[in-house]
Amino acid sequence: IAKSLQISVNDVYTQLHNLIEKKILKIETIVNQQGQKTDSYSFDFLYQKLDSLIDEEKKELLNVSAEKDRQKIFNAFQVEFGRDLSPIELETINDWIEEDKYKTDLILLALREAVLSQAYSLKYIDRILLSWEKQGIRSKVDVENLKKAREKKKENINTISNNNRNKENKPKIPLTKWLD
Repeated sequence: IAKSLQISVNDVYTQLHNLIEKKILKIETIVNQQGQKTDSYSFDFLYQKLDSLIDEEKKELLNVSAEKDRQKIFNAFQVEFGRDLSPIELETINDWIEEDKYKTDLILLALREAVLSQAYSLKYIDRILLSWEKQGIRSKVDVENLKKAREKKKENINTISNNNRNKENKPKIPLTKWLD
């Protein structure tokens, strides 16, 4: 190692000792089949530290993303309600995110449904979310499919209703047996 790095043997030992003290490197003694012992260098500690750093960075990025989503939801509610949210309302929305694990898109879609129904109430939105949860709706696509199914059902009801009206508008003609 000293020759390839062009440093003294003492410097190599010093650097190896520093790496061992910092828990980056460990020396493992391996015994082969003939009983001979050889030392090998293991960087498992280094890999573990790098893995933990990467995990911490991922968690930090997720936290930043989650906080942006949370702010997006709060801002949308404030815009639609036309006022600042009260602490209780903020807590309710936080519960939807943290405890109920509703996705940002789902909460915003529930808000949209409530606004279209002119119901500016968190209780109404909560009922929408609970209803969707009972129906197994977990994404924007599921909500769109539900809307399509509702529209189709509504069209079928209108068609049946129109058919019934057409039958009612026809004059009633009595049937008599002329041959008797």
